[in-house]
Amino acid sequence: MKKFVRFIIGNLGCLSSIIALFFINYSELNWWKTTIIIFGVCCAIGIIIYSIIEYYREKPIVCKNDSETQEYLKDWINTDGKVTVLSRDLSWVDNNIKAIMKGKCADINIFAQKETSLTKELIASGCNVNYYGNNFEPKSRFTVIRANKISKQIAMSTEIKSKMRNKRIIHETKNLLYDEWLHSLSDDIINLLELRVSEKNKK
Repeated sequence: MKKFVRFIIGNLGCLSSIIALFFINYSELNWWKTTIIIFGVCCAIGIIIYSIIEYYREKPIVCKNDSETQEYLKDWINTDGKVTVLSRDLSWVDNNIKAIMKGKCADINIFAQKETSLTKELIASGCNVNYYGNNFEPKSRFTVIRANKISKQIAMSTEIKSKMRNKRIIHETKNLLYDEWLHSLSDDIINLLELRVSEKNKK
């Protein structure tokens, strides 16, 4: 946010300088000087507009309580294609999300730390649930939608704790080129967890 504000202020400063130049040298202006100044003003305005659009496009989603988080994830999971979930205990899964998971059980792939009554219920309904064990606790938890398609997207969340109120910050990829590194990283994590679970089941 601070970087964005500095960038906008810097561009507004450039725009102000260009406009000031127009008025200072108004008597000496000719057609080509006017064209350069107009071009500079248009470029500065264009950069500011583009920066504002990019900021709101990349701005993370802030959920102030559990119900907001659950509402977001309910819509996120209820999409076409396979869904892969990396979580610790699936504490955010309410009855609505559970019903969605059961309804598309063939497309649900879950990695959880250990067995719970919820994971047993999901397995009984046909969901694929894997346990990575108590000696590993991921700092990042994420949900991948359309995991089997090129148009996959990731919602990665982290919890911010404070004395006043806890909130959850969710970063959602937009399936753009600069998101590819995050998609590759999530693929690597999932592949490693699948290998870990496979080796654990052999013992």
